[in-house]
Amino acid sequence: MRNIFFLFMIGCCHLIAQDVYEDWAQGIVACDEKDYAKAEKYFTKAIESLDNSGDLSHPHIFVDRARLYLIIGKNAEALLDLDKALSNDQISREEKARAILSRMIARSRLGGMDQGVLEDLYAFSVLNTAQPRLEITSEKIIIRNAPDAECFKKITTCYLIHSGLCETKKDIQILSSGHWVIEKACDCGCEQCEDKLTHDQLCDACGRTLTALKQPSPLDGTVDFAACNQLAIRFAALCGNICKDYSSQAAFAAVLHNILQVSYHFCQQGGLYNRCLKPFEDSFSSLAEEENPIWD
Repeated sequence: MRNIFFLFMIGCCHLIAQDVYEDWAQGIVACDEKDYAKAEKYFTKAIESLDNSGDLSHPHIFVDRARLYLIIGKNAEALLDLDKALSNDQISREEKARAILSRMIARSRLGGMDQGVLEDLYAFSVLNTAQPRLEITSEKIIIRNAPDAECFKKITTCYLIHSGLCETKKDIQILSSGHWVIEKACDCGCEQCEDKLTHDQLCDACGRTLTALKQPSPLDGTVDFAACNQLAIRFAALCGNICKDYSSQAAFAAVLHNILQVSYHFCQQGGLYNRCLKPFEDSFSSLAEEENPIWD
């Protein structure tokens, strides 16, 4: 009798698992077809089955529903799902990276969670083994593991020029291996770049010439990491509006992490506005929000 009961319980669990995966699969298909109301219904049904059975072995379904919530603007609901997924020890490394990046976006959109956004950005950079790395010599900057993504190329190129780390796009060489080799400027900043321009030349990657900053900002003598942090949080939210698929969001987060590290360096040296804040703003100024969300 005991064996029959045991087999019955195994059979019930198997049926529950089948139902969960069937509903989850239906949700994935609905997302791909951009029927987000239908997808939400199926994901929620799958999660209700998991909750009712006490099954903790499918945290990825919470991540998928959270990413759906980000697409349709339910940021608070996304945050709840992501917190639940990340508290589950059975979450895989890949899904953990997706969840951390998604939570960073949800938190930055909701506001009032500044430290949490920065913690997630750091956690993602540690977890992401393909994270770009900077090596700086006396004459060059080398970027390893650079993603082959247009947002990375454009924003990083803009930042390198606007911050004065290099002078023009000609100083940036992207090798077939994916490595970037950048010829460092003589630390003269944007004014030297501006002096070399004629009226029909472009200095940066944003399609416009730089305006030389003749007057120093009153902020330039200060050291204020919080100011750079606030900009990073703003652009984390921008990331969620511009990059709707995971690969683009991951590339954007890589850009943001790198820029933040360089900004800290400039903040320590002084020149907070011209060398940290303004290049940050310039690098993102040409980006616009996408109208159509993308499911990945």
